[in-house]
Amino acid sequence: MTSPDPLPLVIGITGKRDLKGKEAAVRAALAGVCASLDRLYPQAPKIMLTALAIGADQLAAALAEDRPGWSVVAPLPFAIDEYAKDFADGGAALRAFARRTRVIELPVLRPVGHGVVDLADKRERSLHYEQVGLFISDHCSLLLVVKRAGEQPGDLGGTARIARYRSTGDCYDEEMESVFRRSKVLREPPHLAQPLMTIDLTTIDTTPWIPSPEILRSIEPRPSP
Repeated sequence: MTSPDPLPLVIGITGKRDLKGKEAAVRAALAGVCASLDRLYPQAPKIMLTALAIGADQLAAALAEDRPGWSVVAPLPFAIDEYAKDFADGGAALRAFARRTRVIELPVLRPVGHGVVDLADKRERSLHYEQVGLFISDHCSLLLVVKRAGEQPGDLGGTARIARYRSTGDCYDEEMESVFRRSKVLREPPHLAQPLMTIDLTTIDTTPWIPSPEILRSIEPRPSP
């Protein structure tokens, strides 16, 4: 009887688009996480789950592409042509990544009542960013968070909102609850905290950042999305 193939480790990423010139430090921190996971789980395939936004998302995707045994899965908040409208370069880098990886275009949220979903509406668009952040959180063994320490949840779909959801395991306001109600792909909140690791943008370029070995050892492989 042959041994089954090991389940993959799914590593999610949520982070700021504007890294304030700290791209090299963030890249080094993310590379440190990847190297540590390879040492701890040498037999497990690794998947980087990223929405491919500019900034931390694309840095993580590029790192995963360059590592043996790693691959990228990219859930997107809308169809790629719609998503590309939010990129200053017209989505050129987004489309380049998409050609090389598995893309999951998340379905549009259900309309409210008998209305229609207008993705040109700023709030409606933000709710779809919230959906993709929650989807990534729900489908990863470990969530990497790139933000300033102490940053409080603010804009819909923002990094701090997804980090708080991950750390509490529950919805915490009506807008997040509405995304779950309207989503065709999200499951009910797990109601428990799950592993996350925060890369602090306030100190990363002055203080050495070391991945937490306790957190890395606590995660488990799981089926890929």
